[in-house]
Amino acid sequence: HLAAWSDLLAQVAGLPPAGPGDASVVTLPQRRGPQSR
Repeated sequence: HLAAWSDLLAQVAGLPPAGPGDASVVTLPQRRGPQSR
């Protein structure tokens, strides 16, 4: 669990303060395909 949180925190750190759930959901589609956004 800690490893997963570390990964999420690292990704969220690069994104603006939008929230742990929002950021994680936004970073996934962005990395998979910028067109999705």
